[in-house]
Amino acid sequence: QLAKLTVAGPSATGAESYAKEVATLEDQVQKLELAVGKKSAAYRAATQAITLAAVQKEIPASAKLVEIVNYQPYDPNSPYSINPVVKPRRYAAFVVGAKGDPSMIELGEAKPIEDAIEKFRKSVADPNDKQVTVLGRALFDLTMAKIAPALGTSTEILIAPDGALNVIPFSALVDAKGDFLLKTYNFTYLTSGRDLMRLAVRTKAQGGGVMFADPSFDATQKAPKQDA
Repeated sequence: QLAKLTVAGPSATGAESYAKEVATLEDQVQKLELAVGKKSAAYRAATQAITLAAVQKEIPASAKLVEIVNYQPYDPNSPYSINPVVKPRRYAAFVVGAKGDPSMIELGEAKPIEDAIEKFRKSVADPNDKQVTVLGRALFDLTMAKIAPALGTSTEILIAPDGALNVIPFSALVDAKGDFLLKTYNFTYLTSGRDLMRLAVRTKAQGGGVMFADPSFDATQKAPKQDA
């Protein structure tokens, strides 16, 4: 109702009563949100204000949150131009611990990173490709090698990639020693750091479960019926 009235504008109710109608509906929306929030912890987590302190509270002491962003550089102080020069897109990473200030790491222009991603993915998909470790190392140099110093001694990494990095198995990258990152880090993938707020909500199972195990794939006859 509020959205419909806002789109319609004052002509829908008349200029004199429009503001009053909008205020009344906004008050109803707020009351409904409070009522839903009291009944649903998940809703409260999804709608609460996301602050650095709130996110850090959900980061384990031994872990680090790594948020990677694909962004378009822009200088708000640059003079207006009808045909502005558009700078290449870039990647950056924010590293956040349970305490302290976040660190920002520039990863560089997007194109070299995305070219390395494409080559690495093709190599991983081909069992006969012998260049997978070389390409995994090249992508490591462009990404995790720059992030690693900010991780300190943390090996539990909560990572929220962006752009083409969303499709990369970071555990399969190869470090300077020639080892897969799987040996050094345990990656937990998130869509964003705010997911930690939702994951902190404990919910009860809505019903029982069913378990299937030990099928006989090579059986040559029907298995006898078992009582449920």
